[in-house]
Amino acid sequence: AVDEARGRLFPTITASGIYTRNEREVAVNLPTGTAVITPYDQLDGRFSLTVPIVDVSIWESFFAAEATADAAEERATLARDTVRMTVVTTWYSLVAARVLVRAAEASLAAAESSRDGAAARVEVGVAPAAEGARGDAEVARARQSLAEARLLATLAAQSLEVTTGIRPDETEVALGTDLGAPPRLEDLVTDLDHLPAVRAARADARAAERSRDAAWAALFPIVTGSASERVTNASGFGPATQWAISLTASWTFDFVRPFTVETREATLAGARVREEEARALAEAGIVEAWHRVGSLVERVSAASAALEASTRAAEDARARFEAGVGSQLEAILAERDRFSAEVGLIQAAGDLAVARAALRIRSGHDPI
Repeated sequence: AVDEARGRLFPTITASGIYTRNEREVAVNLPTGTAVITPYDQLDGRFSLTVPIVDVSIWESFFAAEATADAAEERATLARDTVRMTVVTTWYSLVAARVLVRAAEASLAAAESSRDGAAARVEVGVAPAAEGARGDAEVARARQSLAEARLLATLAAQSLEVTTGIRPDETEVALGTDLGAPPRLEDLVTDLDHLPAVRAARADARAAERSRDAAWAALFPIVTGSASERVTNASGFGPATQWAISLTASWTFDFVRPFTVETREATLAGARVREEEARALAEAGIVEAWHRVGSLVERVSAASAALEASTRAAEDARARFEAGVGSQLEAILAERDRFSAEVGLIQAAGDLAVARAALRIRSGHDPI
């Protein structure tokens, strides 16, 4: 579009050829011979060059096209940031799902061990048959949890491959729990003009302003220069070739132009409002992401404490059950609580990692 607008600033070259079959030939007998004024087969060639000398409107249209191109480039940057956020979110979902699979496998192993112990107690007659059935049911529940975790991992891997075009490998990646405080909020919202969304809205406003100026410039006179040459075999008493140079000043007024100016003024006002809105939304997005990071840091801390406490409780319940002073149901419930706490920590850690990446992207930095 910029090249198209720039092309209107350059000279225009026109070439045309005309063939005419006349009904009669017009000729004049002269002492020096016969001069053909109009031949049967008339050939005319015209070549012209037109140069815009003064046309403010097309210059303003060119500047408007440049501003629109700047806005398009910033929106492309914004689209890349959106894709980055999608990739980061999907990647962490896959990592968390694979960690969850390992946790579900450990929970299944614990359930099978407990089931085997209960079966041995039932076999020697020191425990009722209900303990064996309860152990089988707990193993089945753990297998279901493992199947669901594997399904999540498979779907996350497929989603990441669709998003990036790269098939994820089986590399194990630890899901970190960074509990550090995020950067100071005041440092993140001091300079919003470098963000792609704000730059795009500002470029849109600049394009609207140039379009308004172009509408005003359409009321000014236009000065053009042209040069032409005619070649013909029907020159009569004149030369066969003849050139001409002209300078034209034109001014046009109609009742559409004033309303066009009013329309462009309204468009400019809307673009300026959208620029302020983009800046406000960018700031709100950063503030939201910052507070979300802080909230998730507390959530991860709480989930870590819950996992530590439930792990100790599960180990104590298992030891009590193996020593014969605790019930099987108590051990099963304690193991369930431990697994639920581990799932909660995995989810919180994954959400925190995504939130940190979102904060970096929204504040105009790389996600990693």
